[in-house]
Amino acid sequence: MPEMNWEAIGAIGEVVGAAGVVFTLLYLAIQIRLNTKATDKQSLRDATEFLYNSYRPIIEDHDLADINLRGMEDYESLAPVEKERFHYSQVMQLQASTTAMGLRGDDDRSLPSIDDIFKRRMSNAGYRQWWRNRGKFTVAPDYLEWMEGLYIQADRKEGG
Repeated sequence: MPEMNWEAIGAIGEVVGAAGVVFTLLYLAIQIRLNTKATDKQSLRDATEFLYNSYRPIIEDHDLADINLRGMEDYESLAPVEKERFHYSQVMQLQASTTAMGLRGDDDRSLPSIDDIFKRRMSNAGYRQWWRNRGKFTVAPDYLEWMEGLYIQADRKEGG
C-alpha cells in the first residue's frame, strides 16, 4: 500500500474547501439577484395598486367626480364643502403618486409617467388655483421643488 502524503491530502482539502467557498458565493449571488428582482416586481405592484386605489373614490362617487371636474376648471368657484372634497381627493392622489414614485422610481415605463400626469393636471387653471392656495402645503419636501417646477411651467404657458 502506498504511503500517504499528508501534504498532498492537505492541499486537496484546501482546493475542495476553496471550491466550496466559491460555489457558496456564486449561489448566494444568484439568490440575492433573484430576491432583488422579486422585490422590485413587488414594489412595482405595490406602487401600481397604491396609485390606482387613489382614483377609486372619484370613480365610485359620481358627486366627487363632478366636483373634481369642476374643480379642475375653477377651484375658487366650488362651494366650501366641495373645496374640501376636491382638496382631499387631490391630496390622496398626490400622496399616492409621490409614494409610487418612491417605490418604483419615475423612470419605470410600465406605468404612465407621474411627471406627465401632473403636467396635465397643472395645465388646468383650477388645479393651479388649488396648488397655489392649499396643495403646495401638502406635498413632501422631496417633491415640492418638482411640483413647483410643473406649476411655474404650466402657469407660464397660460400667461399667468
